[in-house]
Amino acid sequence: MTRYLERIRQDDSSLYGLMKGDGYVKLGVTLERLFYGKPKIPAGTYVCKRRFSGRFQCDVFEVTGVPFCTFIEIHPANYVTQLEGCVGIGTAFGPDMITQSRLAFDKFMADLQGVDEFNLIVSDPS
Repeated sequence: MTRYLERIRQDDSSLYGLMKGDGYVKLGVTLERLFYGKPKIPAGTYVCKRRFSGRFQCDVFEVTGVPFCTFIEIHPANYVTQLEGCVGIGTAFGPDMITQSRLAFDKFMADLQGVDEFNLIVSDPS
C-alpha cells in the first residue's frame, strides 16, 4: 500500500500539501513546519509504521528512515506551532492553518484500519 504526500506551496514557516491514496485520490490536506526554510522530511520514499503515541494517546503512523530524525509522525494539528517536524493532516486550508484536523486524522486512520505499515512517497512543489 502506498500513500502520497504532494507538497504544493510554502511560506516563511509552513509547507502545505495534499495527502493522496490509491489512484491519487485526495485524502486530506497537510501541514509541515519548516526549519531554516526546509522540512524535516526530504522528498523521497519512506516506510510509515503504526505505533502508539503517548502524546496523542492513540495509534499514529511514524515516518521511518528520515535522515537524522526519529518520531516523525502523521498526527492531528491545525497550526504549524503544533508541529515539530511531523505532518499534520486536515480537511481544508485556512489562513495560516489547516481545518478539522481531528476529523481528517480519524478518517485517515480508519482508511488504514488493519494496516501496520505503508510506503509514503513525498514530493516537493514543482
